[in-house]
Amino acid sequence: MGTVDRLTGVLSKENFYEAVREILQVYPGKKFELLRTDVERFKIVNEIVGEYAGDRLLRIVSQVLQRIALRPGAVGRLHSDHFVILYEAGKKHREKILQAIEAASHEFSTEYRVIIDCGVYTIHDREMPVSVMCDHANLALQKAKGNYLVSCGEYDEGMGEALRQEQFIMNAMEEALAKQQFKVWLQPKFELEEQQIVGAEALVRWEHPKRGVISPARFIPVFERNGFIFQLDSYIWEETCKLLAKWKAAGLKPLPVSVNISRVDVYN
Repeated sequence: MGTVDRLTGVLSKENFYEAVREILQVYPGKKFELLRTDVERFKIVNEIVGEYAGDRLLRIVSQVLQRIALRPGAVGRLHSDHFVILYEAGKKHREKILQAIEAASHEFSTEYRVIIDCGVYTIHDREMPVSVMCDHANLALQKAKGNYLVSCGEYDEGMGEALRQEQFIMNAMEEALAKQQFKVWLQPKFELEEQQIVGAEALVRWEHPKRGVISPARFIPVFERNGFIFQLDSYIWEETCKLLAKWKAAGLKPLPVSVNISRVDVYN
């Protein structure tokens, strides 16, 4: 792997990780922060204004971050539209970076408004893998995503538990699907005038053998981010159809059952 990302000229992921480790070793007495960026709906940016324009936006962001040239520090690209920058905490460095990122979003002058979210992790544990530091900054970034009153989210320790919960969900999801731990729960639709049940809505619940019932509010957002939602939605759709077929085979009149699907499914 080359030392820099070919498209943007900043450090590639692995080399950024190495640079951070070296800087933390060389400057043991300095306090550092790691800031991560994400362009909101970058995939749609590519589709609306074209991949060439999307690449141009990435180059603008990388050039702006490199021009700041904070020393000691490093700038890298993790993947797609995610950049990370290591810099010494204090001296209004964070403010300078945020102002530069905002300027970069304005410099990309097209009909599409660009919003760049940021998240910061203040490094306390220098022995922590740099990849985990970047994950912490990404959790902080979620505070700013879609929240235009917050320009930059900051990591707090409560987010660490959220990260562990998300990792558990990702580790267990495929086995849970294979072992049919995801269950269809039916929420009745009741007609007040006729005073009878006229249908139902299919809801998904994860019945874990050790953790009990896991709310979809905990696992659906994770599945939407990692793409597993396609498999889960297909499974729930099929299980609902099987249930209707079972009712018919038993001589019962099946009622209409609505099945929710993810917005990710609709988009694709």
